[in-house]
Amino acid sequence: MMETNTHIDEETWKTVVSQMPIVSVDLVVERGDDIILGRRVNPPAEDEWFVPGGRVHKNETLTAAVSRVGSEELGVDVQIDRRLGVYEHLYTESEFPSVSSKHYIPIGYKVTISETAQFEADSQHSELSAFRTPIATEMLHEYVVTYLADANIELTTA
Repeated sequence: MMETNTHIDEETWKTVVSQMPIVSVDLVVERGDDIILGRRVNPPAEDEWFVPGGRVHKNETLTAAVSRVGSEELGVDVQIDRRLGVYEHLYTESEFPSVSSKHYIPIGYKVTISETAQFEADSQHSELSAFRTPIATEMLHEYVVTYLADANIELTTA
């Protein structure tokens, strides 16, 4: 198995963010009748409810990235149900004040966790919460609405 490169120093990461799209995985996490979302603490989409996700590391398979993101961001094992597809997220902000945009190419996955699984927020989320379906679209980032619709999660508009 090839070794994955997980650490990128801040200056290198800033160069990546300013120059390239970032390949990532985003997870629609289902626990029984609930969908697990996190309130982001960092830009882009700061303070918005979003699906767990993260960049794919060099030499890391997509399924390994899904498993790692579930473990790191939720503290639980996830079971992949299906791949939702490839998406494109364009933001007009980044975590660096001198970098005015961020471009992601995420691969979306629908995953499940045990109905008894207890999850806890990581450093990227101020909180994690279970939302009972149907979920109101007004409280969600537009990219999350697309993921949930593609995952056949029941949504509602007030």
